[in-house]
Amino acid sequence: MAKKKSTISKNAVSKKVLKKSAVTIALMAIKKRDFKFKSDHKHLMVNGLDDAAKNQKFLLLAIDLRKGWKAFGKNSMKEFIEENFYEQYGTLNRQLVAARVAYRIGKIDAVHKYSDDSMQPMNKLTKEKCLEVMEHVKQQAGTNFTEKSVTKRSIIDAMIHLRLKKPPKESEADPLQQVVNAIEKYAGSKHSPKALAVVLSKQFDKKFISQLTKALKK
Repeated sequence: MAKKKSTISKNAVSKKVLKKSAVTIALMAIKKRDFKFKSDHKHLMVNGLDDAAKNQKFLLLAIDLRKGWKAFGKNSMKEFIEENFYEQYGTLNRQLVAARVAYRIGKIDAVHKYSDDSMQPMNKLTKEKCLEVMEHVKQQAGTNFTEKSVTKRSIIDAMIHLRLKKPPKESEADPLQQVVNAIEKYAGSKHSPKALAVVLSKQFDKKFISQLTKALKK
């Protein structure tokens, strides 16, 4: 009985091997401080990055940590990405930032542990400060802490609490929250309800005032 010919093309096989080789090199680069990229590695890394897979973060981090872009004839990581992936620069750079921060927190195991959004705010923090922020998030979540507890909002709140980030200006806050803040300040003052009514009447038309009055009665 004749053997069936493989339906997998040579190109598909080579791509699979290429991807595996790129990841192997990336992991070696991340783990070994003395690892040096060679110009011959460029083809592997570029093709590996071009393959839209989760391994992109590992490859980006490896090149960044060991300054592989120098061996590839570039002056910076940014130049390397723009040269080879101009249209994808924003996406790849975002992944790189997330990978950098996650690596500071928990080495390789953390690279794919948290969302890109949650890692972005800590981009300019030192390893020690990143760990402080994460510890605060864990304390706030308590026994309910999971990877999903680490969100952009929880990270920013922790940074504000630890005075690593300034709280948002009132103008940047949610419009409804601004109203709430204003009413809270008003409630604690000696102004009469009439003064508030005058302000509202100047800001809104009669139809809105009527709707507001009905809503207050409910």
